[in-house]
Amino acid sequence: MRLGLPYMGSKRKIAGSIVSAILQRHPEMKNFYDLFGGGGAISFEMLKRKNITTHYNELNRHVFSLIKYLKENKTLEPK
Repeated sequence: MRLGLPYMGSKRKIAGSIVSAILQRHPEMKNFYDLFGGGGAISFEMLKRKNITTHYNELNRHVFSLIKYLKENKTLEPK
């Protein structure tokens, strides 16, 4: 399942390739900072890899809250 918000400019379809390239260049990475997190595609992909602590940053607090909810609940379905 692909996580991240689908919108024009989203990196959901290429997130795997981006993260693989980052990890290939920095195999010792312990922390990843997604400074312009947007829909979270790169952060969610990074969370699937190794034991890397992922830090998501987004100026829009509503998008940030939605991404946090998705990370914690893995769904938009109400509990």
